[in-house]
Parts: sequence; C-alpha cells; structure tokens
Amino acid sequence: MVADSPAWLQQKLKSIGLRPINNIVDITNFVLHETGQPLHAFDRSQIKGNKVIVRHARAGEKFVCLDEKERTLEEDDIMISNESEGMCIAGVFGGLHSGVSAQTTSVFLESAWFTPANIRKTSMRLGLRTDAAIRFEKSVDISNTLYALQRAAALIAEIAGGNICSEIIDLYPTPFEPRLIELSYTKINALAGKEYSSVQVKHILNSLCFKIVQEEGDQLTVSVPFAKNDVSIAADVVEEIMRIDGLDNIPFTGKISFSIPPQSKPFQEDIKKKIANQLTGKGFSEIFTNSITNSAYYSEQDHLVKMMNSLSANLDTMRPSMLETGLEPIAYNFNRKNNEILFFEFGKVYSRFNGQFVETEMLALYASGHYNGIYWNEKQKAVDLFFLKGIIENLFSNMKLMFQADENGIQVLFQKRKIGMMCRVGEDKLKQFGIKQDVFYAELNWDEIKKHSTIQKVRYTEIAKFPVVTRDLALVIDGQVQYQDVQKNIRQLQSKLLQNINIFDVFESDKLGAGKKSYAISLSFGDAEKTLTDTEVETEMSKIIKSLEDKLGASIRGN
Repeated sequence: MVADSPAWLQQKLKSIGLRPINNIVDITNFVLHETGQPLHAFDRSQIKGNKVIVRHARAGEKFVCLDEKERTLEEDDIMISNESEGMCIAGVFGGLHSGVSAQTTSVFLESAWFTPANIRKTSMRLGLRTDAAIRFEKSVDISNTLYALQRAAALIAEIAGGNICSEIIDLYPTPFEPRLIELSYTKINALAGKEYSSVQVKHILNSLCFKIVQEEGDQLTVSVPFAKNDVSIAADVVEEIMRIDGLDNIPFTGKISFSIPPQSKPFQEDIKKKIANQLTGKGFSEIFTNSITNSAYYSEQDHLVKMMNSLSANLDTMRPSMLETGLEPIAYNFNRKNNEILFFEFGKVYSRFNGQFVETEMLALYASGHYNGIYWNEKQKAVDLFFLKGIIENLFSNMKLMFQADENGIQVLFQKRKIGMMCRVGEDKLKQFGIKQDVFYAELNWDEIKKHSTIQKVRYTEIAKFPVVTRDLALVIDGQVQYQDVQKNIRQLQSKLLQNINIFDVFESDKLGAGKKSYAISLSFGDAEKTLTDTEVETEMSKIIKSLEDKLGASIRGN
C-alpha cells in the first residue's frame, strides 16, 4: 500500500537534499540516485484503455503537469500517453492525474532510454530542469534500464508490500552496438608516461566493464561499456587506466618535454598585449564581463541576438554593445564608495541583420571621477571626453586617427572610415543602473584597429640637432568651426618646416562678436639641416595666416 517510507529510506533521501513523499515515489528517487536511471511510477487505474503509448506531442497540445501548471507542447516533445490522453512528458515531468497518490492500489513502472537531444530541447524550452531530464540529456546507460526496473520492483515488494503481477515487457527492437576503440600497449605507455604491463591494463579495463574484443601482439580492440559515454578515443581509455591506477603513481623523471607553438609575431609585437600594458600603465584596470546580458537594457530590440535557451530571465541576449555590461561593475564600485573609475575591456558584441549574425571584437574604455589622486600641490582633475580622446590618440598614435563630433558624441575615424565612438553616457542610461555621476565611454572596433595597426610602419628619427622655433597664434573664428578644421587647413599647406600644432586655449565672449570664438594655438617649426632664421619662420606663418583667413574666415587677434 502507498504510505510513508521507512525511516532508513527517508534518511537516505534527506541526506542528499530530497524531500520524502511516499514509499513508491521515494523508491523511484532512491533507485535514480543509486543507479543513475530515472524511473516513473504511474497509477495503474489511470491508464485508460490499458495502453501505454509513446508518441510525439501534437503542436500546441496542452498538458497539466504535477505542479498543476499547464504547458504548451511542440512536435519535438515526447509524450507517454494512455488510449485517450497524455500521462507524462517523457523523461522530463509527470502529469497531474497519472501519478501515484494515497488512493493508488496498483502501480505501472516505466524505465526507458530517450534521445538526449530531444529531452534537452523540451526541458530547456519548458524551463523544467528535473533530475530525470538532467540525466537523460547527458545520456544514461541504456544497458541499465532493465536492472533499475527490477531493483525498483523488488523494493516496492519489500517496503510497500506489493506483489509483482506481470512479466517485464522490454521493447528494444534495434539494440545499440558498443563503441569499439583500437589502441596499443605502446601508445598507452607513451601517453601515460608509465610502463604498464598487459596484465595490469587488462585487469583495470575488465574491472571497469571494458571488454577486450581482440588482442594481436601489441594491438588491442576494446569494447566500451554504455555507461562510459565520454570515452570515445584511445586517449580516453588511457585516462581511465591512469585514473584507476592513480595519477600519483606516474613517475616524475625530472624532465618536461613540450613543443613551442609557432607564432606569427614575436611576443613584443602582440598588439593586444601592448595596448593592455599601455592602458594599465595609464592607471586603467582590465575587466571581464559576461557577453550574455539582459535584453531589458535595450529599447531597440530588432537587431538583438536572443538566446534560445536562456538560463535566466536576466541573461537572455548577446550584448549588442559593451556599454551596459561595463556599467554593471561600475555601479557595483560606486555602491562601495569607489568613485574613481578607469576600466578597459576587450570583448565581442553581437547583432543580427537580415537573418545574418555579426560578431565583432571591440575595445571599450570607461572613465568616471578623477584621473589623478589628491595631493597638496595639485588639484584633482575630472575625466572628460578630452581625457578619453587623449588616451585613444596616444594608444594609436601611428594610425593618425581623426575625431568628428555628431549628435551622438564623437566619432573616431581612420582614413574617413568610422572605427569607433566616444560619448558622455546619457542620464537615462545611468539612471537604469542607479549611477549618479558622469561616466565617459569609448568603444573602438578592435577588428579594424588590429587590421590597420599591422600595416602601419613605425618610423624612427634622430633627435633634432637644431633648435625648434615656436610661434603662438590667436584666431577669432566663427563659432561653428571646429579645431580639427583649423588643424586640417594648416596641414594641407604641407609645410616642410612645420612640426607640430597644439591648441592651448579656447575663449568665447560677446566682446569677440556674435557667434564668434577664439582659438589660441601653438605652432612649432624646425629644420633637420640648419637653424631657422626669423625670415623663414615668418614666411611660413604668413602662408598659414592667409590660408586661415581665406578659407575659414578667421581673423588674427592683436592685428
């Protein structure tokens, strides 16, 4: 009869974290953990028509499970049914009405093997991660189904006072053939690093239920037991032998032999390591965040790469941007009063366009707070877009990057092609993560940078023997003109003497005129062959001033 299990059985289940239910269900759970074979006990009176039918579910079929929740099934799902309705989602979860209850007087026991892929799909899609499903999806020992059934039946007879009233029906029309692996004693000893005798090898393999199918001299053909699903090649067999013999018994010769893998570039030329070292030298810390993130972070959902079998509702999509996954550790730090943030990360982003998936590696920079400490002789300096711009320019100085502002921030250009962006993170996005101070962010296409960095040659020149001449220039210019326009105008003159252009002040005032601003720039001139004269420098300055006046409408302050 159905009743509480004896104390020993309840204690066994409790010791592994299972809650005792009744003697029949407890026995099936006990046998599951004892043998690894899931079982299911049906109330015999609920099997209508005296038929047990294993079939594929109908698309859209509804089924009420043991937890009293209704699930919608698909054609890939397997059902165990009676003549008129489903009784169990095979290998996953039982039904509400077919299970064993206090009124049950007759039990039908089922022990089966199901295709792992089918069980995994059903279990993941329905969110039913049961003990049975977890074992079936990893493939149970198909040769163990009969023993587990007999073991459960014997325990029911012993504990619940049951009578076994029928023969076992075993439907196994096409028995699986065991996997055969060929290896040799020489290979076993070479891989293991120890000399095993043939007697030792055969003794260990026989004890693990491997069968020596054929032996000819040094060669062996081994039959793998169905319980060893992970054994598929000769090295797996050697691992089993070493495991049983004991890894501590492998002698250490005092020598280690290994092959040096070929490298396309020496270590010093590994671009990623070089950039990472530069960033850490500038005070940045590298972070590693999860490329799977929360789709709720994104208002635009059309191009997201969604997870088909997400493990969590908060981890259901591949990140389309590095920003959100970086803001998570930033918020974590802010909540612990660490308000000075300089982070960088190499990672991949994912998107979907016209049914095609795109994967791109990126370099992300995050900055917030101040980039220098608190000193008695120096004021703290807050990070901003210019700080990030300087970092990027310094990292990739050989690429001659250009920066161009737009409504979304600042684009990073190389040869007129966008390879990244930088911006101040918007208030709405910061609020989403509970962040209350400014965060500045840059995202660079590392695939593009890596490609172009390898073709950019580094050139070295001697330190100038002759002095550099510096001239300052204050321009009054239209407020819409950007500094990069000024810089571009001067560079287009292709002066052989001009070495450097630097802006050191921007001034805006109504005194300059409506819609006007002033740039103060410093120009450096030099010649590798001789000392420049004032006349030569003034000639170059005149050309520059004339070009700025003619093409940008600039006027020179102080003239």
